[in-house]
Amino acid sequence: MKIAPATGGKDFEGTLEALKRGDVKLLFVFGSCLGDLPADEVKELLSKAEYVVNIAPNESPVSEASTLVLPSASFAEKEGTYTNFKGRVQRFFRAFPPRYAAKDDLEILTRLARKLGASWEFKTAEEVFAELAGREPFFAGLSYQTVGYYGIQVGEKV
Repeated sequence: MKIAPATGGKDFEGTLEALKRGDVKLLFVFGSCLGDLPADEVKELLSKAEYVVNIAPNESPVSEASTLVLPSASFAEKEGTYTNFKGRVQRFFRAFPPRYAAKDDLEILTRLARKLGASWEFKTAEEVFAELAGREPFFAGLSYQTVGYYGIQVGEKV
């Protein structure tokens, strides 16, 4: 499995370089950090973008330097899947609902996508995973049922 930017997009290093040059007008940051950069460097880089939107569950140097912060659910407040570096796909489960104004990442992304003209209709993480499995060869044939409670190593018989 390889994660790469879309055609014409930038990877992490390319984004940092564009920030340094002042070439970024709007930046969305998911989470509370920019790699392992120190807080002062994060604030300096983000100050070069006209707008920074941070989607994260906690305050951080990123949120402090952001134009807008959208509070997201913590890992314990959402469900979904992740794939580790060895290609093992695992599910994670919501322990309790998001607190205060926090929203699930899926809800935030779906609302943003709709505002930008996309016709996303995802209501659950399972629906997103089904779409992923239908589009990406790495996940072909997988479902929440085949991933199960303990996960599955991609390449194992399902």
